[in-house]
Amino acid sequence: MARQSRAKTLEELRANRNARLHADPTCSKCGVTKTVADFPAVAVDYWCSECRREYAIKAYHRKRALMAPDELAKVKARINRNQNRRRARRLAAMPETELVEFRARINADNLSRRDGVRDACYAAYGGYVCACCGETERSFLSIDHINEDGAEHKKRANLKTTEQIHRWLIRHNFPPGFQVLCMNCQWGKRKNGGICPHKSKV
Repeated sequence: MARQSRAKTLEELRANRNARLHADPTCSKCGVTKTVADFPAVAVDYWCSECRREYAIKAYHRKRALMAPDELAKVKARINRNQNRRRARRLAAMPETELVEFRARINADNLSRRDGVRDACYAAYGGYVCACCGETERSFLSIDHINEDGAEHKKRANLKTTEQIHRWLIRHNFPPGFQVLCMNCQWGKRKNGGICPHKSKV
């Protein structure tokens, strides 16, 4: 009986909420008047979906900052498993034509995101130009660890991809110790005791 009573109360709360939102779809968090579709369908509060999402992200990061590394790894693994299951169910339900369009859109979004992250990093360290020889061909350029401690840094920060390195730089407000070099200068520097042959010949 108690469970039925709680269920009935919850239904009444949701019904009252939906009636109020149809009369005045104003978010009680941000104060912006929106449409009913901008609010979650199943809820009892008056926060819009965007405010709920922002709150959830901030709450997650506050909780995450207090976690030990092994605990955080377990949380990430659980989140990834849940996301992968939901994604698999969603993809399995898509018609072939919709699936092709979806994958094309996701790939385009991923490329745009990576380009934005990379552009921000290169801009912070002088742009798409080699700090040594002046090379401007983007495909030849990369972010270089000035003190030749790249392997140690990547191991310590658990960075396995170029995008992860770029995101690490952004999160740490583009610290000193990095520069843009072309691969020739970077390889020459590595082979020449930390000094590019261009500079050692000057």
